[in-house]
Amino acid sequence: MFFFIYLIEATPKNVLEKGRTVSQSEAKINKMAASIFKNSFLTPEEKFHQLTSREKEVAKAIYHKNSRKQIAESLFIGEATIKTHTRHIYKKLDIDSKAKLQLFFKMNPQLI
Repeated sequence: MFFFIYLIEATPKNVLEKGRTVSQSEAKINKMAASIFKNSFLTPEEKFHQLTSREKEVAKAIYHKNSRKQIAESLFIGEATIKTHTRHIYKKLDIDSKAKLQLFFKMNPQLI
C-alpha cells in the first residue's frame, strides 16, 4: 500500500528513484526480520557469545549493579560508550532493561 501511495507522488523523472528507495527500505526490513528470526532460536549461551569481550565486561558490571559512571571509570571509557555497549548488549541478548539483564544472568549463572 505504502509503495503505491509513494509512487503516486512520483513524477515521471523520479519514478525509478522512488522505486529504488522503496526497494532499499524493503531490503533493510527483510534483513532486520531475518536477524530477529535467527536470534529467536539461539540458546542463552549462544546469544552471550555473540557479545564482544568489552560488551561482556559491561554486561557483567551492569549485573553487579554498578552505575554507568562507575563502569566507565573502571574501564577507562566514556559514559556515552557504556550507553552504546548497553544498547548493543540488549539487542544481542534480545532484552530491553537492566531487570531483564539481571534475570538473564540469574537464569544462566555459568555466564557470570
